[in-house]
Amino acid sequence: MAALPSLTLYDHVADLVDLLQESELAGPEHRAEFDQLIQMQICGTREKIDRVNAALSQLDAVAQHASEEIERLQRRKQSALQNANRLKAYIIDVMASRGLKKLEGHTSGFTLRCNAPGIDIVDEPAIPEEFIAVRESRQPDKKLIKAHVAGGGHVPGVRLVQTLSLVRR
Repeated sequence: MAALPSLTLYDHVADLVDLLQESELAGPEHRAEFDQLIQMQICGTREKIDRVNAALSQLDAVAQHASEEIERLQRRKQSALQNANRLKAYIIDVMASRGLKKLEGHTSGFTLRCNAPGIDIVDEPAIPEEFIAVRESRQPDKKLIKAHVAGGGHVPGVRLVQTLSLVRR
């Protein structure tokens, strides 16, 4: 009887990641089938457990890289917006200082127009109370509720839940 070919770690991790991605795309009618395949891929020998942990590490690394890339792109976006605003302010200053209402190019142009008047708050404490809006937010205090329920108390509208987490080493 011929031995089954052994999967490399890379292939095993790739298969598990593929299964996870395919299960996301599959409809709910296929969820049980994918869950069973994923469970079979996860359970097994110590080597397989190590491979599954490697797959988790790979997914964590992808998520971390994505977070870093998001932060980099957010900084780039912010920089581009600041540069655009600075350029707009420069164009406005040039046009206003020269008394120009319009600048025309071959395919584009700029026009100065007055915006609707707005309010600039310069001394908030000096504003009379009648012009102050008070907004309150209502938010449950989860720590207080948890302490009360854990001590045997009852709070309508809540329940104490116990979840599981995976500890990796």
